[in-house]
Amino acid sequence: MTTWQNDCCGNESMAGPNGEKLRYLTQRRNTDGTFRYYWQRSGQPLTRLPDQRSQRIKVLNALNELADKNFEIDKSLLKNLSDNDQLTAHAISRLATLGQVVENEHDYYPGSIGWVIAKYKNSRKFKQLAEGTKKFYVQYMDKVYDLGPNLPISAFTTPMLQDFVDDYADIKGADRKLKTILNILCKTAIKWEVTDKNPAQFVETNEGSRRQVVWEDDQISEWYDLAQHGERSFATITAFMLLQFTAQRPIDVLKMSINHYNQQTNSVQVRQQKTGAFLEIPLHELAIEHIAEAVRRAKEAGCTTIVQHEGKPFYYTTFLRHFRNATPDHMKHLQPRDLRRTAAVRMSEAGATTQEIAAVAGWSIDTTSRILETYVPRTPKMAQGAIDKWQKNKPRSLTR
Repeated sequence: MTTWQNDCCGNESMAGPNGEKLRYLTQRRNTDGTFRYYWQRSGQPLTRLPDQRSQRIKVLNALNELADKNFEIDKSLLKNLSDNDQLTAHAISRLATLGQVVENEHDYYPGSIGWVIAKYKNSRKFKQLAEGTKKFYVQYMDKVYDLGPNLPISAFTTPMLQDFVDDYADIKGADRKLKTILNILCKTAIKWEVTDKNPAQFVETNEGSRRQVVWEDDQISEWYDLAQHGERSFATITAFMLLQFTAQRPIDVLKMSINHYNQQTNSVQVRQQKTGAFLEIPLHELAIEHIAEAVRRAKEAGCTTIVQHEGKPFYYTTFLRHFRNATPDHMKHLQPRDLRRTAAVRMSEAGATTQEIAAVAGWSIDTTSRILETYVPRTPKMAQGAIDKWQKNKPRSLTR
C-alpha cells in the first residue's frame, strides 16, 4: 500500500485541484500497474473511492467532513460507494446531507425528482426538523429517488403512487411514512411551480386487510400475448418474467445487474432494497432462455441492468406505464407486485416448504409463515391437493 506520505511528490492523482495534500487518501497498485484509491482514517472503515479523480475528491472531502464532526457514518452506505466506481451525484449529495452540507439542485434536471428532493433538503422546514426526523425523511426520500432521479415530478399520478406505496404495505407503518414524504415532495414541487397537482393526497394506506390478489395462469398467458405486441415489449416482458419467477419486488427486479447473472448456474443475484438481504435465486426453466438473451442485449447496448431499453435502465414508472398498456381492461385490478404473492402461492401449491419459499423470496422463516398465512389464499387447487394426498394413505374403503 502506498500512502500520501510515501508517494506525494509529482503524483497528481494523490493531490487536490490546487496541488494541496488530500487528507487520509491512500492508494494501492493493481497488477496491471494502475492504482485504486481508499479513504483510510483511524476509527473509520477502509473505504474504496471512485476511480474518476473529480468524484474521488468530492467523496473524500465529504467523508472527512463527516468524520471531523464525529458523525457516525453508515457502513452500508460506504459499501455501496465502494461497489460503484462511477459514483452518482445522488450518492455524493447523500453524504453531504448526512453531514448537514447543502445539497445542490443543479445536479438534476429542473422539476425532476432529484431536483425537488434537493430543494426540500435545502429548505428552512427541513433544516429545522429534529435529527431523528431528518434521518427518517432522508431514508424514505431515497426510496422515492429510486423511481428515477430525472423523472419529472409532474409525471406522478395517483395510480402510480398508489402502486408504489402498496409495495411497502407489508412493513408496519412504512406505507404511511412513504405517503408523508410523497405529500411533502409534491407540495414542494407546487411551491416551486414545477407542477400544479398533488396526486399523493389521494393515495390510500393500509389500515385494513392485506391484499390477496393472485394471478391465474390464463391471465399470465393473456398478458404475455398482448405484451409482445406493445412498445418496448422485450424490456417489459423481461421485467414481468423476473417478477413472476424470482418472487422479488419490482424495484429490486429493475435494479438487477448483468454482473449478478450466472449463466453457468442459471441464477440471478439480488440485494433487496427494503431488507438488505442478498439472495441467489435459480431461474425457472421457462425463464432461462429469455433472461440469457436479455443479458446478452444489455451487454451489447452497454447497460449494466438486465432490464433495459436501447442501453437505458427501465425505471419503475416506465415499466409500470408499459405494463398497464399491455394489461386488458378486465385485468386492470392486477398489479406487478401481485406476481410476488403469486410466486409464493405457486411454490406452495407445488409442495415447496416454508423454508424453501423463504430462500427464494428473502423472508425469514417466521415472516414467511406469517406472510403465507396472509398472502396465500385457500384455493380450490390447494384443497384438491390436500384431498389427493389424503387419499394416497390408507384406509381406501369405508368398510372392512
